[in-house]
Amino acid sequence: NPTFDDNNTSFRAVLQRQLESGMVYASYATGYRSGGFNGSHYDAANDTADGFDEEEITSVEIGFKSDFMDGRARLNATLFKYEYDNLQVSQLLANDNGTVSSSITNSGSTKRDGLETSLMFSATDDMLVSLAYTINNGDFENFPALITDAANGSVVMETAHLAKRSSPDSSLNFNVDWTLMRKADSTLHWT
Repeated sequence: NPTFDDNNTSFRAVLQRQLESGMVYASYATGYRSGGFNGSHYDAANDTADGFDEEEITSVEIGFKSDFMDGRARLNATLFKYEYDNLQVSQLLANDNGTVSSSITNSGSTKRDGLETSLMFSATDDMLVSLAYTINNGDFENFPALITDAANGSVVMETAHLAKRSSPDSSLNFNVDWTLMRKADSTLHWT
């Protein structure tokens, strides 16, 4: 019978300093997602249950949060860096009977770094205007083939070059939340 041994101690350390109109902070954290077994797939090639390892992450963030214009405006910004080891991803398996099943496997390591900023401004008591900009760098350093033969583990279709992170390199979001009408028991918003 297969066994699984998985233990991990994670932590988070934060330094923060209050300022007159906000704060600055830095954090360092580790975390993990437990490994396990794919219950619906048995590794016939090796005559074993199909297990996957725990995923681990290290996170570093440095940023600030500030309020100004008598609390009507807020500006936040964060520089971040994430490093994953044994990132868990879903892999498709082509079965001998023509069906396809999925299995969780470890892709190796990946890194992300970037910047998140947001500006919110209360133009009136009924209108909040928001602007957010994000820069996101990094991609998978290793990635398994997405489609493999379930019986022997051979690659059916090489797709590792197609595996990219699902978020764009940068994004800009603009939003207006406007309360058009207030009644005793309801409000009407336009966003």
